Amino acid sequence: MSCCTFCSNEAEKLFSHSTHNLGSLCIDCYMTLHGSCGVCSHHFLPSDPTPDVTYRLQAKFIGMGEMNLIVCDNCFEAVRKEFPQMFV
Repeated sequence: MSCCTFCSNEAEKLFSHSTHNLGSLCIDCYMTLHGSCGVCSHHFLPSDPTPDVTYRLQAKFIGMGEMNLIVCDNCFEAVRKEFPQMFV
């Protein structure tokens, strides 16, 4: 297990953002600090979240060695189409 750069908690998987490098983050810190696709930066949450509302997110991730990216559906499909060998 590795430690999150931000909170120092141990996590089985750590995530990075391709354009906003804050280090390798656990899923909770990633969604708090980035909350967006690691490729196109599309935000997963509304810009003005409603208080007392629970948001449910479904995101996909792409593992690239030590770097994992959380991505939106469009970027996932584009990467899968362009690099099918990564998904064998």
